[in-house]
Amino acid sequence: MLTSLKNYLQSALRIPVLFERPPDARPDDVMVILQQTGKTLRNQVTTYTLAAQSYAPTLLAASNLNDALETAILTFGASADSGATTRIETSYNYTAGKTYRYQAVFQITFVRV
Repeated sequence: MLTSLKNYLQSALRIPVLFERPPDARPDDVMVILQQTGKTLRNQVTTYTLAAQSYAPTLLAASNLNDALETAILTFGASADSGATTRIETSYNYTAGKTYRYQAVFQITFVRV
């Protein structure tokens, strides 16, 4: 599921979507980092909890990227056998790297049929 989501987001957003921040990343790089923070499976229903960090050179650009990311994830989860919800969004600046970022936490649920 994560690889499918990553590929979908890269196509929808037209920016790099990665599972970890590259060591050579610069403060003006634009990217999304996905991290699975939890997963539950119950009665053929799998729920993933994902943190998504939107990086951009300005706070406004990071906020706009986060909005586009949220729309794309909610669209990805809108099929008949799945769903997606946003749990929380927040400014989450990366002070060590002097980089602007937003973080959103999503729950995506899939029904195995």
